[in-house]
Amino acid sequence: MIPVAALVAQGIPLAPPLGTRLIALVVVEVVLLALFILLYIRWDRFKNEPLDEWWTRRLAQGISAKSSFAMEESEQKRLAAAVERPPAQDGGPAPGG
Repeated sequence: MIPVAALVAQGIPLAPPLGTRLIALVVVEVVLLALFILLYIRWDRFKNEPLDEWWTRRLAQGISAKSSFAMEESEQKRLAAAVERPPAQDGGPAPGG
C-alpha cells in the first residue's frame, strides 16, 4: 500500500514550468543588462568630467553647510601644504632617496 503522503507529493510541482523559468531568466538578464549599461554611461560621463567642474556643479546645486565647510577646510590645508613645500628642482636626487 502506498502512503498517502507519497500520493499527495506526486501532484505538487516542486518547480515552476520550464516556460515560466525561462521568462524569469530573460527578465532578470534584461534588468541586469540595463543596469550595467546605465552604470557604464554614468562612469564614462564622470570619468571625462574634470573634478573642479564636478565640484562647481555640485556647489551650484546646493550642498549642506557641513560639506561646504569640510571642502573649504580641505582646500585650505592643501594650499598650506603647497606653500610650505617648495617645488622640486630638476638637478638633484629626491630627498630621502
